[in-house]
Amino acid sequence: MTACALTVALAMMQSLGAAAGSARTIDLADLRSIVSVGTPRISPDGTKIAVIVGHKDYAKDRTDNELMLVDVKTGAMRPLTYDRKNIGNVRWSPDGKSIAFSALEGTGDDAAFQVWVLPMDGGDAKVVTKAKNGVDEFAWKPDAKTIAFVADDDPANKKQIDAHLDAFEVGDNDFTATSVPASSQLWTVPSAGGVAKQLTHGPWQLSQLAWSPDGRSIAASVQHSLYSGDADQATVEIFDAKDGVARPLTGRTKLESGPIYSPDGKNIAYGFVPGGTVAHESQAFVSPASGGLGTEWTAKIDREVSPLLWTPDDLSLLVSGDDGVRTSLWAVDSDGVVHKAPLGDVSFFDGTMSKTGVLAILGSEADRPAEVYVLDPTDKRPRRLTDVNKRIAALDLGAVRPFTWKTEGFTADGILTLPPKSVNAGTKPPLVVLIHGGPTAQSTLSFDTSYGGLAQVFAARGWMVFEPNYRGSDGLGARYMEATIGDLGAGPGRDIVAGVHALERAGMVDPSRVFVGGWSEGGCLTSWLITHYTIWKAAMAGAPVTDWTAEDNLSDALYYERAIAGEIGPWSDAGRKLYAAESAISAVANVKTPTLLMDDTGDYRVPTPETYAFYHALHDEGVEVQYVVFPAHSHFPRDPVRGEEIFKRWIAWYADHLR
Repeated sequence: MTACALTVALAMMQSLGAAAGSARTIDLADLRSIVSVGTPRISPDGTKIAVIVGHKDYAKDRTDNELMLVDVKTGAMRPLTYDRKNIGNVRWSPDGKSIAFSALEGTGDDAAFQVWVLPMDGGDAKVVTKAKNGVDEFAWKPDAKTIAFVADDDPANKKQIDAHLDAFEVGDNDFTATSVPASSQLWTVPSAGGVAKQLTHGPWQLSQLAWSPDGRSIAASVQHSLYSGDADQATVEIFDAKDGVARPLTGRTKLESGPIYSPDGKNIAYGFVPGGTVAHESQAFVSPASGGLGTEWTAKIDREVSPLLWTPDDLSLLVSGDDGVRTSLWAVDSDGVVHKAPLGDVSFFDGTMSKTGVLAILGSEADRPAEVYVLDPTDKRPRRLTDVNKRIAALDLGAVRPFTWKTEGFTADGILTLPPKSVNAGTKPPLVVLIHGGPTAQSTLSFDTSYGGLAQVFAARGWMVFEPNYRGSDGLGARYMEATIGDLGAGPGRDIVAGVHALERAGMVDPSRVFVGGWSEGGCLTSWLITHYTIWKAAMAGAPVTDWTAEDNLSDALYYERAIAGEIGPWSDAGRKLYAAESAISAVANVKTPTLLMDDTGDYRVPTPETYAFYHALHDEGVEVQYVVFPAHSHFPRDPVRGEEIFKRWIAWYADHLR
């Protein structure tokens, strides 16, 4: 839709406001009712779907999960577990007779996540693992008699730690680390319970397990360094299921992930970044299971994609990725032929497929948080099975529309959330620029996946919300995504401002009341925008990167910071100039915008000292600034109470500066 057409649409909505009358709009408190939905796991025969649904308990400040069973034909739901609040990682047995899941076993300091198996013909779930440090993940063997799982070792110096001799040597870890990460190992255990067998003993971290169809091998992603700053150095290796002997699949040294055996066992699909760093597009590659570099299957898509699953006939690989203002699903074959799945208005989050080719989808529409959908091979669009978020969908929500604009040789895209029909927003409402994190992410036509419904809450106050997909976003191809390499703030900042000016030229917003904010990369770009532009009425920067040298030194994601900087560190002459020029704190004397800063005291991703320094600099420069920190060891608080408090303060800051 063009800017002109959007102007007409907005005028029509305003004219309908009186007729809408008493329609109820969304409020921040309504977000409490959003039900989280986990990846739907479809049964092998395609008749049932197991799914985890989560309900927020604000009194106890936690989310309680339930395991539910959904009938594919009718959509009827029933609970499979009772009084078990921490279920995760659901997996059907290959024969469809049981469901395995992870959940806490034990109490107090002895509690740890273990694997439980629930028989589908009746009876209680039984715990089948006794991993001392808990189970990280697991996978069924094709014969359904064995489960492979990953569990952490004790620290190498556990005896010394117990004696309080707990000093450790620093490597590529973040500044909040209190120990060297432990290695993880591959184990197997009978699915009926019994003695577990340890297969590996390496100094590595294992994840993303996949059994070969013949049950003789287990593929996994292997990171040989234990430090988070080296997370790009993961490769696919194949382990013998009897003795744990490992062999590399391709011989590469980094940037591989997510192995998936083809149904006939002849090939393995996996993710790989052919550009050489994580700042480039990931693609789906396929190698012979016997080994070899393999071939890229997804070059024609030109999107950041990851392998999802093989179709049962071995002919196609399903991959997913952001695609313009949606998240799409494609089927690709060995000849590079691409077919896009008919998802209609559903943005795809995740999914699984039965042996009969029925696809269970976790997805969202613009006016509805995540639900479970099903897509039969003959269907023209997905069919929604669940209605767990009907309370939100029934509200008078703001219309969500795509918006495009020109910026420096690109056609950028983004999302507009308009004030609801029942709100008298006027002809030129205030504008909230809501910036997604990443940067390799995308704002899409789903229910505000970046900020959990906050865009709709802003819109209900009569404000238009603009979520720009600036360069570095991953839905418009490699050229756009990679344009941020070495251009960390200035280029994305110009993209965002160009989008704001396009809305202003269209007469859609009040240019004197433009607010800006975001978390993580959204906070980083907010700090850049207020240090280089004075068009903002007020700003909120959450967990903002304000100093790229500090970020490079203190963050858990060293590999990523170096990649988007163009593989240049901050210590050469060129590096010092680049890092300083792209750091918002270098231009803090230019800030005039009233600014709210928020983050966690134990943020490992964007270290808190960056925000402290930015706060003191703004304060010293006489800028109206407030800095609020939450005592949590996270990049964004994981508990519902603190998350709601962040949104409450964010909304209030803008409202207080509206006039």
